[in-house]
Amino acid sequence: MPSLTSRASAQLSVRVRAESRIELRTEREAGRVIVIGVLRDDLGEQLADREVTLHAQSTDGVRGERRTVRTDETGQLRAEFALPVGAYRLGATFAGDADHERVEVERALDLDRADVRLRVNVPAHGRLRLDVPEHVIDILAESAAGGAGLRVELADELGRTLGTGTTDPEGRLRFVVRSDQLGPPAAGRLVARGAADALRADAQTEVPVVRVSPTRLILALAHSRVQVGEQLRAHGRLTDHAGRPLPREAVGLFDRSEHLATVLTDESGAFDVRVEATHEGVRELVARYDSDAPWRESSASTVVRVEVASTSGRPLGWLFGTMGLTALALLWLGSRGRKRPALAPPQGPTPRSAGVVAGQRRGRADRADLGGTVLDVRDDEPVAGARVSLSRGGAADSFRATESAQAGSFALEDLPPGAYELRIEAAGYSHCAHSLVIPHRGEWSAIRVRLDSLRDRALDAVVPVAAEYLPQRALETATPREVLERARAHGAVPTGLPDLTARAERAAYAAAPPTATDVEATERARDAVLEALQAAKPKSDARR
Repeated sequence: MPSLTSRASAQLSVRVRAESRIELRTEREAGRVIVIGVLRDDLGEQLADREVTLHAQSTDGVRGERRTVRTDETGQLRAEFALPVGAYRLGATFAGDADHERVEVERALDLDRADVRLRVNVPAHGRLRLDVPEHVIDILAESAAGGAGLRVELADELGRTLGTGTTDPEGRLRFVVRSDQLGPPAAGRLVARGAADALRADAQTEVPVVRVSPTRLILALAHSRVQVGEQLRAHGRLTDHAGRPLPREAVGLFDRSEHLATVLTDESGAFDVRVEATHEGVRELVARYDSDAPWRESSASTVVRVEVASTSGRPLGWLFGTMGLTALALLWLGSRGRKRPALAPPQGPTPRSAGVVAGQRRGRADRADLGGTVLDVRDDEPVAGARVSLSRGGAADSFRATESAQAGSFALEDLPPGAYELRIEAAGYSHCAHSLVIPHRGEWSAIRVRLDSLRDRALDAVVPVAAEYLPQRALETATPREVLERARAHGAVPTGLPDLTARAERAAYAAAPPTATDVEATERARDAVLEALQAAKPKSDARR
């Protein structure tokens, strides 16, 4: 009789749970101890509606109290204890849930000494750029016994000491922390600890930070001139702020706002991309890296231009003449059309890049001024009210700032010699930064600063989706809402398209200008719609 063999298999399911942490501080009021805290995950996000158990136990084990509370919508918790004078251990426990690990913290609570509060001020809302040499962290100590003469240690989330010092007569202490002390790009924490003395209890405060690494993207062409039907070949490299390669990251190739291809970088951060040249004209190619990590910034390469020639042998002058007539026709039609900005405004004959353009050097290096004009990168219109600031090594006495006038102009004079960091910010625009040295030879006396409009970026996010429903010429008069209407007319609205068009219209047309966070959310919505469109395409289309 033949033997029968049965086989069984099981698939292991693995759930990765995030770390969590609890930050505690105490206040005292008329014989009561008020415990205030916040529950966060490992990225610093507050965890709402979670149960946390608090307990206060005297060090001799005789007295103790326990409270169970729930965090509010911002992750905050609060409880009151009626404790006699003495020494206690104050603890908090979060049992964890399906997505977060259990966490338990404990600290000393000495009611024989004055309670101390440490306030920690971190620049840029806790985003510490690792390409900046150093960062200034200010600490203020407060207590009923005063904050002067308190010994304070500043450490990171791994307990590594970043500095120690003693507060001044006003309870203030400044730490200058080098970027190379902070560790790799990641979400983290700064921990300030105050040592107990004869009058004051020990204290500890934690603040979330993100160590941010800017990225650099380089793009180059194999040939600056090809014919229709041939391949456009480009290559480049993606690195972090220190020049280290970023492997297995997605880089997109665009012709202005039109997406051409997406490739992955190799182990050295390099990439190679080839696309077919489908029509004649001057193509303006740019590579873009959209980071999905809060500790790594997105970046774009400089624009490179390639001429795609017709195989018919028409002279180049005929090509540019036709382009010029087309541009005039579009300008005339645009003046008769809607006043609201469209998805793809006609591009001028001389594309501009956002950033700082210095003037010409003349004479000796004896100029101690800074001046210029702030402009919109797309239409070169002046930007009024832009904040122009200069800083040097974080020192307050070397900080100068002004705002651009109605015509976009600004000026700063009588600047002390030294190396400066120039930063330009305006509501509704991406910020811009540049380094310069005073004195100079005139190149910083009449600079041009061009800023990228966040409203335009929000509209740009809709263009790749709009190209699925509208011909190229229609993009110059279409609005996001019309893209949604065209998709509905096709009978199939991709997932996320209503959200994308609503975000883009709100960012582009609302009275208040959008923030960079608004635009980034719009761009993420765009990516989700493009993924849905790609998934819906027949396999035969995907193979082509």
